Amino acid sequence: MEVIKLPFSVLFTLLFPKRAASLEENPTDAYSQSVKGFGYQWFEPKDIDKACMWHEMAANQGEPDSQNELGVIYSEGPEEKRDLSRAAFWTRKGAESNHPAAQVRLAKMYASGTGLEESHSMAYRWAMICSEMWDWTQDGSREARRLVPLYRSKLDKQTVYDIDREVRLWIALHP
Repeated sequence: MEVIKLPFSVLFTLLFPKRAASLEENPTDAYSQSVKGFGYQWFEPKDIDKACMWHEMAANQGEPDSQNELGVIYSEGPEEKRDLSRAAFWTRKGAESNHPAAQVRLAKMYASGTGLEESHSMAYRWAMICSEMWDWTQDGSREARRLVPLYRSKLDKQTVYDIDREVRLWIALHP
């Protein structure tokens, strides 16, 4: 059987006809921009520049998936797109927008000092937020639960107590 490869714009229109029409009528719709960014990022023919353009438009409107994906692209994507300070910026935005994968990635970035200053307390804080906010089925939560004891072991008891209070407050303010 022969596989037919369609350009993403055609595939997007076939899979998401209402979103495609919405994007044509209202190109500022963050969700549609995000979906279009994913398409250029993951479907053939891939176009990482277009993916970044669409994700950035959506991310600037607060779309957590696009904020997270920009963090992924800038930290793990093609060599020409790698920029650890931009990765940290967008990963933090995604984490602050309650994206669980961004929260655990930000914790790991703090733990290793990748793209920002190494901080075991911030690594613990973000791993705790992710593990406490989300059930184990959420992307990143299971990994965060595995990392929490490791990050906690690098802190004194008072710091852990203070961060645990901050985490409870964060969760109350970001349901």
